[in-house]
Amino acid sequence: MAKTAPSLRDVAQTAGVSLGTASRALNNKSNVLPATRAMVLKAAADLGYKLQIRMATTVAARINTIGVAVKRDPGQHPRIDPFNYAILCGIEDECARLGLNLMYASIPVDEASSATAWSPLLENGDVDALAIIGVVFNDSLITDRIPQHLPVVLVDAFAPKSEFDTVISHNVCGAYNAVTYLIEQGHRHIGLVGSSTSDPEHLGISERREGYLKALRDHGIYDTYIENSNLYRESSRSAAQHLLQRETKLTAVLGCSDDVAIQVIEACHELGLRVPEDISVVGFDDTELAPTTQPPLTTMRIDKELMGALAVRQLYDHAANLERPPITTLVGTRLIVRESVTRCTSRQEQPA
Repeated sequence: MAKTAPSLRDVAQTAGVSLGTASRALNNKSNVLPATRAMVLKAAADLGYKLQIRMATTVAARINTIGVAVKRDPGQHPRIDPFNYAILCGIEDECARLGLNLMYASIPVDEASSATAWSPLLENGDVDALAIIGVVFNDSLITDRIPQHLPVVLVDAFAPKSEFDTVISHNVCGAYNAVTYLIEQGHRHIGLVGSSTSDPEHLGISERREGYLKALRDHGIYDTYIENSNLYRESSRSAAQHLLQRETKLTAVLGCSDDVAIQVIEACHELGLRVPEDISVVGFDDTELAPTTQPPLTTMRIDKELMGALAVRQLYDHAANLERPPITTLVGTRLIVRESVTRCTSRQEQPA
């Protein structure tokens, strides 16, 4: 017997909302809270619900093509990192659902994710709205060139001196919950790798450091172990080695991204430390690499595809009301427990 296609009622039940709320959320109505809309979209995506969307003619006429500019990391072989690639996939899927065209480009950034050059895409006359992923705009000469007459949304991106719609993850809360989980497992000497208190960095990473510090304070722990580094392999591997060799009391480390956490695990292996028996490790983002590490990585999951979908929705909403104030959508995180964390034993934990 053929499997019955999921219905709107199935979506509503999965999301825990009424049928009317589910319908309004899926049809981009304004009287739905962003968090509720996110739950409904996630339920629809999980169920494979096929949505027939009929946007108002005035909105559809304004948006036909979305330009997507993704940060391009420095290095000999530039790449789109797994986090931003997943956001891009979410944007692409949502545009396909809405029948929108896409144009892609990249924006070169430095090691702190700050834009170092401009992309001609952002001035392309065929683009009706813009989504910018992962870039920090600190240079006013670049920031001032972002079009003001188009709907613009920054996804995990920041323009500190400008006002644009944004979709970001709840970095402070995510790091707070990661450290709290380690504390609940008995750890008291917890390190942090992948942030910098001395060099410029992506604001999201600063927020993760803030969450780390807040969790320790709130639990009455005042010993902090922060080794400055950026998110790249060489820097984070070296930082992890220095931290582990210098701070012999450490029993756990939080990496500010999964890539950093993977380098912490590798550094442990190189120093003859076992994960998690000697050092527990937690990452952040839950990229496709997290389940493949040895051991599989405990991490904070961010629904990156949902962030992309919500960005497209915000562009549609902005196109319908160009005079409304900027909106920030905050996407929560969820702890994914795998095998890289274990309870701290009395043998591991020594008195401060």
